[in-house]
Amino acid sequence: MSVSPLDLQVLYSNLKIVGQQKAAERAAEIAQQDKQAEESIRKADQKNHQVAETKDVETGTEKINEDEQNKREGSSGKEKEKSDEKEKAPEDKKFYEDPDIGHHIDISG
Repeated sequence: MSVSPLDLQVLYSNLKIVGQQKAAERAAEIAQQDKQAEESIRKADQKNHQVAETKDVETGTEKINEDEQNKREGSSGKEKEKSDEKEKAPEDKKFYEDPDIGHHIDISG
């Protein structure tokens, strides 16, 4: 199928309009990307300036530190009951627990 001179004349006259439309589409994409980048920068700045809320301590290192402090204080009667139960428990245990495990580091190699 060949292109007639009349078709070429119409195509050339519409070429400018098509070019303007494509340029507008590209500019819109770039503007949208710029807007998203500015929004992400704004959110990052806002996050950096806010103070994070603390969560309730359920597990983790904070809970372990609290448990150690409670052991050092030794103020509750429950701990005494637990220690009495632990003294009775070795007969029921099926394995041996070394009291030094986790307290000494052997660096001799």
